[in-house]
Amino acid sequence: MKCKCTQLKVRIQGHRTDKYFKDFEEIPRDVSPYGYLLKCPNCAQHWVVDFFDKYQHLHAIKVDSPDSANEDYYFKIHKKTLKESSGGYSDKNCIVAGCNNFALNQLMYCADCAINKYHLLETTAVNKSLETASIFKKIFRKVFK
Repeated sequence: MKCKCTQLKVRIQGHRTDKYFKDFEEIPRDVSPYGYLLKCPNCAQHWVVDFFDKYQHLHAIKVDSPDSANEDYYFKIHKKTLKESSGGYSDKNCIVAGCNNFALNQLMYCADCAINKYHLLETTAVNKSLETASIFKKIFRKVFK
């Protein structure tokens, strides 16, 4: 497959068996508990690709080298992307007890709590959860009137 690494963003949706990543070399290394370390066969770009998780969108993150594929970098990229996708911070505080950070727009949590405590990497996952909760509330109200 033709290499598109330089054209792709730092974080994209993807997983190990995607058409794009399937021919990438897997580097045997304990990168993190979060993903595989892969190397593009054409340009040698390294990527950390999430392990399968049926509850989250799966992501691939560009890394400069195997040494830069660490937990701090992983969370830094997810935090930056979550902040951008939510439209930045609101003027409300995060609802997690003991946290003094501002919550992100569209969320009740700051980026740190959303990622570290609730494993939310995208606002779309939160919106779907809120939609589902709203539907269940309506059903329960009708059933238990």
